[in-house]
Parts: sequence; structure tokens; C-alpha cells
Amino acid sequence: MPSFLKLNWSKIGWIVAIETASIVFIASFFLPGGEDLYRYYYPFANGCLNCGFIPYYAQWILYPLSFIPPRLAWPVWTLISAIGFISLCRFTKVNPALILLSFPALGQFWLGQIDIIVAIGLVLGLLSTNPYIRGICLLLALIKPQIPGLPVLILLFNQPRQEIIKVLLLPMVAMFISLVVYGFSWPIDWFMNSWNNLPVHVWRM
Repeated sequence: MPSFLKLNWSKIGWIVAIETASIVFIASFFLPGGEDLYRYYYPFANGCLNCGFIPYYAQWILYPLSFIPPRLAWPVWTLISAIGFISLCRFTKVNPALILLSFPALGQFWLGQIDIIVAIGLVLGLLSTNPYIRGICLLLALIKPQIPGLPVLILLFNQPRQEIIKVLLLPMVAMFISLVVYGFSWPIDWFMNSWNNLPVHVWRM
């Protein structure tokens, strides 16, 4: 067998992934980027509920962003996203180099997107044995409901009947609290704002 085939490709994958994460983190201090973070999610975290085009309860999840100075918001979020993706790869035993070097992941870093939260929700929701944790994971995944719709339906469809109430308990409680906090019309307001005002993104081509 050629010697290069005996290399530890798993270890190489981790080295490449960590190097990639380090490069994108350092680059975020110098290169232009983070457009979606600064245009949508950072204002949303600071109270502009119609800026992010995401369900209002997501403000509870993104609220810590409001404590970060604007200049550091993108680098900090890049670091959080990189650590998140690498951690999910370790948890799922996926080669992290294949993830971090992919176009979608690099796009996530460059734009300052929040899909790492969706990914955490889906992975933990599909693999966790605790129904209450799966319920929390549903909330995380559904902060961008247009992305995880099908996996969430699969997750719910495959729940044991005796656990479905436990899975839905925390999302239902969170939904009720959000209606009290943001007003009972917020789901309609959010949907209409997203339907009428969502900007056309170049990637939709």
C-alpha cells in the first residue's frame, strides 16, 4: 500500500478544519463581510423585530449579540459559528474539513448568517434521547423555519406517541410566553413583514 494512503486522514481533517476556522476568524477583523449579521440579525437582537425576518421569539436567543460592540460583532459571531460547526462534527463524527471548506459554510462565515443555531437544533433534536431537550431543539431549529421544515416534520413524525406531548411542551410554553411578550398578533405581523418586505437576495438567482 502506498505510504500516503496510510496517513491519518481523520487527524488531517481536524487540522485543516481548525486552520480554516482560524483563518476566517482572523480575516473577519480585516476583510469586509458580515452583511447579513449587521443588516438583519444585529439590529434584530437590539430590538428591531421587523429587521431580521425571523420569528420574534428568536430575539431571546440572539439577545446576547446586543452586548457586543458593533465592530466586534462579526468576528465574535464568526468564532461562535466556527466552534459550533466543529463541535457538531465531533458530535456526529463527520470530517470537519469537508464541512468548513464547503461553499455553504464559507458563505455562513462571510455573510454572518445564523444557521449554526438551526444546525445545533436539528442535530441535537434528532440524536437526543431526552424529549424535553428535543423540544428545546425544535425552538432552536425553527428560528429560520423555511430551512428545517422537512427535518422538523420527520422529527415529529418519528416521536414515540407517549413522548410527543413532552417534546411539544416547551415549544408550546415558549409560544404562549412570546404571545404575551410580543402581542398575540406577532405571528401574523412577522409573516406579513417577511412576505412583503423580504429583500431579494442575489443568491436566489
